[in-house]
Amino acid sequence: ERACELQAELERRAETWSLAAPGKVGLMRQMLHEQQEELAEARRFSAACKLVTAVGRRDTLSLSTALGAWRRACLLAREADLRHTPRLAKP
Repeated sequence: ERACELQAELERRAETWSLAAPGKVGLMRQMLHEQQEELAEARRFSAACKLVTAVGRRDTLSLSTALGAWRRACLLAREADLRHTPRLAKP
């Protein structure tokens, strides 16, 4: 008796699922399309972040190199000035 009830319930649900299937397929297709768009957007965002980071690092390295060269040039100029400046004798 319980097996018959379960079989009847299963058949009723299968009938309900088969009637609702076309609508569900459309909804599933739409949901999949939205997820694919979100994934593509996430990939574009990730690529943009990586590009900004790479450009920022390059700019930072370039500025750091320029600052280092400027500091070395200043030190060399200072040393040259000290060598060519006559020292005053102490009284």
